[in-house]
Amino acid sequence: MRIKKTDPNIQVDGTNENFIFTSGYKLSAGRNFSQQEIKDGRRVIIIGSDVAQKLFKKHEDPIDKTIAIGDGGDFKVIGVLETKGNSFGFGGDRIALMPITVVRTYTNMLSPDWTYTISVLIHDPNMMDEAISEARGLFRIIRKDRIGADEDFGITKSDDLSNVLISQISKLTIGATVIGIITLLGAAIGLMNIMLVSVTERTMEIGIRKSMGATKEMIRNQFLIEAILISQMGGICGILFGLAIGNLIAISFGIGFIVPWMWIFVAVIICLVVGVVSGLYPALKASRLDPIDALRYE
Repeated sequence: MRIKKTDPNIQVDGTNENFIFTSGYKLSAGRNFSQQEIKDGRRVIIIGSDVAQKLFKKHEDPIDKTIAIGDGGDFKVIGVLETKGNSFGFGGDRIALMPITVVRTYTNMLSPDWTYTISVLIHDPNMMDEAISEARGLFRIIRKDRIGADEDFGITKSDDLSNVLISQISKLTIGATVIGIITLLGAAIGLMNIMLVSVTERTMEIGIRKSMGATKEMIRNQFLIEAILISQMGGICGILFGLAIGNLIAISFGIGFIVPWMWIFVAVIICLVVGVVSGLYPALKASRLDPIDALRYE
């Protein structure tokens, strides 16, 4: 009995028993297709985790339940895939797998521009180029592509998506660097203003210290060290905040978190430079104050 009708907007693939292994999926419940089920075109289906949550909201066991896909009729659920995540518009968990022989029979389940995808698993990464060359040669023969003509098929390696992600991350890194430089410039100006205000408010203190024998170098070093301490305290707070956010994200996604020691060291150095640059002018200004004028300041 059909209980409810949904529109989960899922990807439906016709596959064989080897698809799960070549695509990197794993089963969280149930089993894989058998060779006999593929050969006979039995009406069985394996669904993604998002599909299972959409259809079985009361946490029922999906195994051996019956669902309908489009106009293709009813299918018995024999397996549920482990979550793989959704990104860049690809729904890794919004997927349903059924025997390819069934999909060929019910062509109305497919879009007009449906295509075949053959996945190949290479156990030795060093053989990747040789395998691609062999596959390209075989498909040119099968597709009857003439010598010198363009191929009417495409070969996609598993690292193509990672290369796209790396290129996108590189652009994000450039943008983050520009934003960071602008932020550091604003922080340096703000710290310099704070130190200038501090020099103005402590003018009489400077005059008293100088009248008691404090040299220009001592006054300069005092304000310079204060500026460096303020910048380092801000840097430490930022590092702790970043580590806390990173750990929370790692815990949320169930992944490991690596402490970026190199970037922490870089952050400490940058804060040191900002402190020196921002505090140097106020420190020099304080050291050059005339002690007589400083003592008269109100």
